[in-house]
Amino acid sequence: MGATSRGPVRGKEYRRTAPGWAAIGALWLLAGCAPLSASVDRLTREGRSNELKAIAKYRQKRVRVSGTIESVGVRKVEEVVASRTVSGATGSTRRIPYPYVNLVGRHSRRGDHAVCYFTPYQADTVGGLKPGSTVTLKCEFQEYDEKRDHLEVILNRCVLYRRW
Repeated sequence: MGATSRGPVRGKEYRRTAPGWAAIGALWLLAGCAPLSASVDRLTREGRSNELKAIAKYRQKRVRVSGTIESVGVRKVEEVVASRTVSGATGSTRRIPYPYVNLVGRHSRRGDHAVCYFTPYQADTVGGLKPGSTVTLKCEFQEYDEKRDHLEVILNRCVLYRRW
């Protein structure tokens, strides 16, 4: 079984064992390393009822979000590239394509959805996703964006967790 060693009392042996996987898993959960799980319905409902409380709950946390794909697309973002040389500084811009997925919930208010951005290197993964299919993504919560007639949940650095 486990190794034994002499304890502080002469003649007593104590069993030394490695911590079990259950204990490590419990510590991992308690430390807050596990992503929170939420549906698009839940994220939008919490954002509508008390946005500040919802932001405090999800800010800079990984969220495992489930929903139905409404649309798939690419947003091109301008990135400024600056470099310094002996003769001076130069700058240029380039457009980087960020693939995204719009997720809706079964019971979301009309127009409410989550915009889930992936890294530019995941275009193949996002390109294989079809509107109408249900997925679970692991994303980093960024913000709520209230539009005139709907609420958007903005999520970044998403990765595909499960597809049905």
